[in-house]
Parts: sequence; C-alpha cells; structure tokens
Amino acid sequence: MSANGVLPSRVEQLKSRELLVEERMHLRQKEYVNIQSFHFFLATWNVNGQSPSATESLEPWLTACTPETPTFYVIGFQELDLDKRAYVIETSLREQEWQRTLEAALRKKAAYKLVRVIRLVGMMLLVYVLEKHAGHVKNVAAAHVGTGIMGWMGNKGGVGIRLEFHGSELCFVSAHFAAHTEEVERRNEDFRNICERMVFNQLQFPKRIKDHDIIMWLGDFNYRIFQLSRPEVQQLISEDRLADLVLYDQLQREMSQQKVFHGFREGRIRFRPTYKYDVGTDRWDSSEKSRVPSWCDRILWKAKDGEEVRQVVYGSAMELRLSDHKPVIGIFDVGVKVVDKSRQKKVYENVLKEIDREENLFIPQATIDCNDFDLGELTFVQQVTRTLTVANNGQVPVVFEFIAKPHSTSYCQEWLKITPQRSFLSQGDVCYVELQVYVDKRTVAGLTSGATTLDDILVLHLDGGKDFFITLHGQYRPSCFGIPLETLAAMPTAVRAPPPAITEQTLISFDNSPTTPSTTSLPVDPHRTPAHIPVEVWMMLRHLYAVSSDIPDLFLQPGPPDEVEKIRDHLDGRLPLPLPGSGHSVAEALLLYFDSLPDPLVPYRLYHECLDAGANWSACRFVLEKFPKAHRETFKAFIVLLRKLQRHWDQHPSSDVGTLEVIADLVLKLPVELSKALSGMGQVGKGVARQAISRKKTAFLQQFLINRLDDEPIIPAELTSPATVVTTFPVTFD
Repeated sequence: MSANGVLPSRVEQLKSRELLVEERMHLRQKEYVNIQSFHFFLATWNVNGQSPSATESLEPWLTACTPETPTFYVIGFQELDLDKRAYVIETSLREQEWQRTLEAALRKKAAYKLVRVIRLVGMMLLVYVLEKHAGHVKNVAAAHVGTGIMGWMGNKGGVGIRLEFHGSELCFVSAHFAAHTEEVERRNEDFRNICERMVFNQLQFPKRIKDHDIIMWLGDFNYRIFQLSRPEVQQLISEDRLADLVLYDQLQREMSQQKVFHGFREGRIRFRPTYKYDVGTDRWDSSEKSRVPSWCDRILWKAKDGEEVRQVVYGSAMELRLSDHKPVIGIFDVGVKVVDKSRQKKVYENVLKEIDREENLFIPQATIDCNDFDLGELTFVQQVTRTLTVANNGQVPVVFEFIAKPHSTSYCQEWLKITPQRSFLSQGDVCYVELQVYVDKRTVAGLTSGATTLDDILVLHLDGGKDFFITLHGQYRPSCFGIPLETLAAMPTAVRAPPPAITEQTLISFDNSPTTPSTTSLPVDPHRTPAHIPVEVWMMLRHLYAVSSDIPDLFLQPGPPDEVEKIRDHLDGRLPLPLPGSGHSVAEALLLYFDSLPDPLVPYRLYHECLDAGANWSACRFVLEKFPKAHRETFKAFIVLLRKLQRHWDQHPSSDVGTLEVIADLVLKLPVELSKALSGMGQVGKGVARQAISRKKTAFLQQFLINRLDDEPIIPAELTSPATVVTTFPVTFD
C-alpha cells in the first residue's frame, strides 16, 4: 500500500523500476568503468592569525614541490582570524585576503576553478579543480561542525566539502582540535564529534563523512610529542632520528589503540615537527611556555576496499616563516572511476532486458525491528540515542523517508534528530537509523512549561510501498535551565529536591585556586540571594567572581561536557558552593543558562532601544529601568562580574573587545524578525550589517563597564588567604 492507503500508482511502480535499473547498473559497474589516476594536492597551514606576506612567496608550499600539474588543490587553514569577533561575525577580511593570494599563486600553475569554499571562524577549506576537468565534478556540498564552547562555537571543530568526480565520491575535512598536551581525550572526542555531527544535507540522500569512497582529513589536530623533555626532543631532531621521535607521537599511539582515525592511513613522517616556532624564524619556541616541538599538522586518508590511493609526497614547507606553524603538504595519485560510455550503454541494455524478463510488480518491501521506543527520563543537555533497523527484504531497491503526519509541517519533534531522514537501500541491505533525542535551548522552555512533551509518532514511508508508524515516549526531568528569570527568581525551593543529608547545616568552602576552590568559607544561601536574582544564577556568578582572576579565555574556552552536566545537577538541587568543575565549565554553564531563556537577559522587546542607546550612558540607564526586575538585577550582577574580568582584559587588550562581542551576542540575542531580514541579504550586505549590530551590542555593554550604577549588587570579593573565613550559616531548602 502507498502512503494514502491505495495500491502503488503506475508512477510509483516506474520509480521502483528506475531504482532497480540504477541498482543493477551499480552492481555491474566494473564492466564499464576504468580506474584512472588523477593528481591531488592537499595542504594545511595554521597561519596564527596572520595576513599573507607581501614578501614571502607561497610557491614553496603550493607549486614548487610538484612538477606535475595537480587535478585538484585542497587547501585547509586554521587560525585564519584570531580576532574573537570572528566568533560572531560571518565574514572575514582575512578569508578574502588568503583566497586572493591562493588564487594568484595557482594561476601561475594552470587555470583552476573554485569548486567550493567553506569557513567557520578561523577554519577555512577551499577546493579547486583544473578547469578542463570541472565538467566532471557534481553534487558538491559543504558542512561544518563547531566543537568549541557550548558545543557550537567554531574556534575548534571541522569544515568539510564533498563532491563526486566522474564515478567516485570524495570527502575532504579540515579540522582544528583542542590544544594542550594533556587534552588527548578531548582531541579524540573532537574527531568523534565531527564524524557524528557532520552531515551533507544539501543532497537528495544526505551523506555523512563515512559514506564516501575516499575520505581525506587535514588540519591542525594538535596531537603532541609526549613522555620526552624538550631537550630530548631537540636532540633527536638534531640527529635526524625522526623515526625514533615518532614513537612518542600522541596521534600514532591513539591510532594504534584504535581510539581515533580507525582505518585511516598516514604517510611516513620524514619532516621536522611543524610546531612551535618563533614567528619569522626557524627557531624553536623561545617564549616562557617553551613548547615541546610536535607534529600538530597532519594529513590522513581512508579508502574503501578496491579504491586506489597512493601518496607521492608527505612533507612540509619549512621555508615559510609567517606563522608559528609550518605548512604541511600531501600529494596523492588517486584512482577514480571513469565511465566508458559505449560499454555502459551495452550493460544498460542488458539490464533492461533482464528486468523485462522478471515477473514482479516492483513493489518495495522492508521490515523494521521496533515500532515503540522508550526514551526513559531526560533533562537539559542530556542526549539519548535509539537505533531503528530498516531492512530491505524485497526484490527491488527501496527509498524510505520519514514524512510529516497529517496537519503537520515537520516529520518529527524539535527535540529529535533522525539520521538519515531519507535513504536508499539496495536489495538485502540494512540501514541503522539513529534517533537522537536532545533537549537544548530550542526545546527546553516548552518542555519545562508543559506545552510540549517527549512523545512523538513517526511515519516511515517507503516510496511506492507501505507506511510504518513508530512511537517514542519519555519523561522530562525539570531543570533550572529554560525557566524564565522571573519565574526562577520567585521559586522558594530547588527545581529538584536535594538528598536528605543536604538539609543539615553545611559550611561552604573556597580557596583561591582558579579551578578547584575548596578551603576558605564562602556562603551561599537561597534566602540571602539579592532580591529578584535567581539563586542558581547567583551561585554561578559568585563562583566565577571568586575564581576568575587567573583563568584565560573565560567565556571562550569550553569545559568538558560531563562537567557542565554536573554543574547543571548541582544547580538543580541548589547544593552548596563550590560548584563542581573548572572555571571554564561554570562560565559555559552561565552562558548556557542565558542562551536557554525564553526571553533573553536583554528582553527582545527592548533590543532595539538598547542598541540605539549604546553610545549614551543616560540612555542606557533609562532603558535598563524598563527591564523586568529579575532581568534588570541579574544584568547588574553580571556586569559586576564582567568588570572584575576587565582587570585581566586591561593586561591583555586583545581579549577585551572580542570577548565582549561573544558575550553581547548571547545576552542581546537577535529578534526573529531581524534574523529573517538578515538572512535575506547578500553575503556582503549581511556581513556589513552584522558588524554594525555587533559594534552596537558591544557599545551597550561597555557603557556599564565604564560607568557604575548606584545600586549594583555586591558580590563578595575573591579570597586571598586560605585562612580567611566569611560568615557561615545553614543552607536550607523548603
């Protein structure tokens, strides 16, 4: 039966026949496909926020090392723009500068056409093809995944471009993973996160990275040399004992243990570590940090069985001194499936004759392994995944997709992500559909208020076949995240009742450690929180005020996801300070709370007034008085924290404006109508408009940092001695 309950129409039957023809042709492609080798040039460079040099040629990097003209150039950049304003502004002058410089260099080699470019903050990926081959490139798509703070900021993450060249599907991913020697598992998690979340949705059948014949990763993966001192590393380099040094490379170790890049290959490393150098020299890092030389910048590849990839060159352009990283080069001969048209025609005619002889109605058939999923109990920023198995048990290929129910415009609830939403199954094939449930800022308000529930009915439709109905049901466990400021401020008790032991008198301790306060007493009492400020927000502000002095990139660098979840649970129970986790995690939790509000910290209705008032202190104070009480008092307290952070910014001026712009973008969120207006603009006009808006947002916040209000709340000063004791009192819950 079809979706409307009647027998498949003649059109649907013809669709099934066409799919069957395509499937039979695919199975017999060896009869009409030749493998032809093409030259691919891949390169990656962390440029440390620098503009292209007027005096330093890119030729050693892009053209000198390959006498043969590459069919494709695939170029990845990291840290293209270190200005923190790039986190919130879509366009970048640095992007345009590097693209112009690249294209000028490539023109000296041959005539190339840009296939696609994609940028996310400091990461950019460009793919060029020789013009004479451009007609064989099709189905181009791009995607990006941010893995920075709050799981979306693009200071870390990956950008990808996929394409079909002749009969082969290729995917290129340029990535920038978490820094610091000790963050190995976070780098592994960045890789897994990008693989899981990067989907090329522009295609008829969306594809993931793994769904390609040939996959190539390049970028600053940030894996370091470990277990050796810097003198020991430099000694091995000076003796040209690179094979011995590679044994201490974190990436090689993680790959050997199948923790990351499973099934990928890397060429033999015969070049010096590419990080870290004094800018403008070939001298190892002489700064106070004295980084251990490491191979941060890498190129890896993976090919399906039978696909031919041979690496010709794996090296580095040591002559380029613009950055603290050296560029890396990988040149490959890639075997691509090229169709012989005459042989293809003969196979096609034979396939049609075979199908004509077969007596079937070409009705697609499939089975599913479950039609009812219990999601259990979920809360804010908690993910649950269920897997639905769809199997083609019929005689013809199947196209399935999840379709909208009657009187609905969407095929699933907002808290649910289905991957793939539409797919193709050959005869006998199985597809594992991921049903990912995640409560985030978009859905938490409705679940908190009871306007929506964790229940849904999915309709899985087979093209030309039957429909399956699948139910999902779960329970939402309330959290302080997503509760409006006014409501949360008025709540006399915790969102979630604490364990009985917490009702005893508790001393709350802090020391002056920037990440793990523990020894000096700092009280938190729901009944002593300033009026109209939610207890949970006050707890985060007090924690940050006490530990923030020496934490760099606060509000910009993320904490581990499990720490943010522990902070959420701690706040939901109004447990005593200190909060669990690092200062970065608490800062991320605070921004996450502001981002989850149904009405932002700066209410939507006052958004334009705030932007207009930005240059005038009197106007700023006047519009602040229009804020609802909880918004107004919380805003004041937040400003007190930011003003303390400004002491750090005064010592590091580059942090000031950029950090403020990131924060301003969250507390002064674009109203829906303005966001729609911007999306309708051209790229250049949109970039100019966003920059103007960003400047106004920042100016509004700066007015409150420069000037003081008479009635600002007093957050207890940071404690300087472990022996200092502040008044303690019972923490009680009604």
